[in-house]
Amino acid sequence: MMRRRLAAHSRSKLWLTLSICLFLVLDCTILGINYSITRQVEEDALSINVAGRQRMLSQRLTKVLLLMAQDASYIHPGREELAEVYHLFVSTLDAFESGGSVIDGHGVSQPFSASDDMRVLFLINKARVLLTDMQPDLERVLQQPDDRLALQSALNFAKENNLALLNLMNELTSRTEMLSQQKTQSLRWIQTLAFGLALFNFLVIIRQFQQRSRQAESQVQDFINLVDTAATSLILLNQRRQVLLANKMSQELFGYTEQEFLRLTEGQLFSQKNNGLVALSRGRGPTRVEVTERQLTLNEQDFIILTVSDISRYAEQQAQLSHLANHDALTGLVNRRALFDRLDMELARAERSGTGLAVMFIDLDRFKPVNDSLGHAAGDEVLVQFSRRLIAVFRASDTLCRFGGDEFVLLLPGVTEKEQLLAFRNSICALLDEPFCYENETISLGASIGEAVYPEDATTAAKLIELADQQMYQNKQSRQEQV
Repeated sequence: MMRRRLAAHSRSKLWLTLSICLFLVLDCTILGINYSITRQVEEDALSINVAGRQRMLSQRLTKVLLLMAQDASYIHPGREELAEVYHLFVSTLDAFESGGSVIDGHGVSQPFSASDDMRVLFLINKARVLLTDMQPDLERVLQQPDDRLALQSALNFAKENNLALLNLMNELTSRTEMLSQQKTQSLRWIQTLAFGLALFNFLVIIRQFQQRSRQAESQVQDFINLVDTAATSLILLNQRRQVLLANKMSQELFGYTEQEFLRLTEGQLFSQKNNGLVALSRGRGPTRVEVTERQLTLNEQDFIILTVSDISRYAEQQAQLSHLANHDALTGLVNRRALFDRLDMELARAERSGTGLAVMFIDLDRFKPVNDSLGHAAGDEVLVQFSRRLIAVFRASDTLCRFGGDEFVLLLPGVTEKEQLLAFRNSICALLDEPFCYENETISLGASIGEAVYPEDATTAAKLIELADQQMYQNKQSRQEQV
């Protein structure tokens, strides 16, 4: 009899040890998945950023060729810019196809993984086909910028294929965003499965403690010791929700001693706030937590055990990642990705309510010489000052976006009349009447502006942006021709 009991006790200890090890493995797995998700978001953010930048580069390619063709004094400066734009555009296509490294928005080389998505590779190949016909003329222009025939040929090809190349890069950005969402969702499912397995394994541990507690009263202390050494906060309650036991992690989280816990109830430990459940920690203020509640029976008595997870740091990291994914790091304005999300929402709202909205595309004139003469730090400061001026004069309901480089997009809900658009245009021009300042330097800029109105001009987000961009480009070209 004694041997059977000892054997049963030994098997119980073995299974309990295995369950605890599995719990630790699953816990580490969940942490690893969280790290993978964070890393995936960072990699996808870089992919989306450089994919979106390709669109801007395709526009700059045509713009530089146009300026070189119109202004003889700009031929040699334009050659340097053309070489930079062309190299960056082609190297980014190479990175999508073969991996290696890519230059990010701050000009820093970042490791980059090649895409294995057939649609992405198809789009890259189509873009290469377009560039192949243009490449001989471009290389002649780069080698002999004074060759007007090659310059005009390259410009004509760029004008003819600008829209096709732009559409390819827009589709590349959309496809990259979709792939990012799919991969993140897959990791979320794996994370959920791992958490479920960890939770199930934890319940198995609790069940084993129940069985052991029926065998001997001394095993209750073993349970207490295990709970006390757990890597998470555990609190044991009776049926009246009074605290009977709180482990060391709970004491560290809430700031109470073991004896002080015994005078508390669940209602004194937690509170529901707008952003979720918080632990009322003494000495450190409210702390964001997640609580899992399970029923437990020990020695034929029913109890409630709370698993409390401190998610404050994770919530902050998620908020930071969300902000980085949707806002421009330099100006704090929303980025291209967030703009399209908001534009889709506003279009749906406008369709339901029968109202309209307008999109304004702004490109700063004479901005590149600022970077060339004073440095990129001066250019960044000008962009920040201009963004602050925009924020100060536009409505809270408007969306202000840095679309890329020196391009900005304004989303204006409820604006459809020409008089309203003229007023907004005048407001923007008035912002540029006052020069910008940087280290005792006075910088004067202008702006080229284009507009598109829903539903008169277009009914989709992409088309509204495209039309506003085209009108801005036409206005810029007309002003340059007048000069």
